[in-house]
Amino acid sequence: MVNEPTGYFTATLTTAKFIRYFSIGIFIFSLLCPCFDTEKEAGGAGQGAGLLLQGLFWFMYMSPGFVWLANPLLLFSWIYLNKKRTRSLIFSVVSFFMAACFLFYKDMLTDESGSNSTPIIAHQAGYWLWLVSILIMIFGNLYLKVVGDGVEKRPADSQ
Repeated sequence: MVNEPTGYFTATLTTAKFIRYFSIGIFIFSLLCPCFDTEKEAGGAGQGAGLLLQGLFWFMYMSPGFVWLANPLLLFSWIYLNKKRTRSLIFSVVSFFMAACFLFYKDMLTDESGSNSTPIIAHQAGYWLWLVSILIMIFGNLYLKVVGDGVEKRPADSQ
C-alpha cells in the first residue's frame, strides 16, 4: 500500500468555488454582449465591457450612474464568499437591487456634456446576464448558509 505524502495539497472544487466561478463566468460573458438599445443606436458586442470601463471614470455623471456601483459590490460579494458569507450575501443583495434600478431609467446620456439624452428602448442579453451573475451569488450564498459547502472539516494529518 502506498502512503500519501503528508502536507500534500489536493485542489478540490468546493461548492463555494463553483458558485463564485460560475458567477464570474456569467459576468465576463455579459461584458461581451450588448446591454441596451437606445433610439439613436443599438447596443453592440462588447458594450458591457465599455460600460464597465466608462463607469470607472464617470459613474457620478451618468444619469443612471449609481447603478454602476453594483459592480464593486458584486466584487466584494465574490471576495467574502469563503470567509464571511453573511457579508457576501448582503453585498450581493444590495448589488442586485442597484443593478435592477436600471430598469426604471427611461433614457441614457449620449454625450459627455450631460445635456443630450436618448430614450432606452430595450434591454439586451448583457444586462440580463449581469443580473443573473448577481442572482447566482444571492442564491449561492443562501444555499451555502442552509446546506453548507460540502467540504468535510478534518484535523490536519499528524505524521
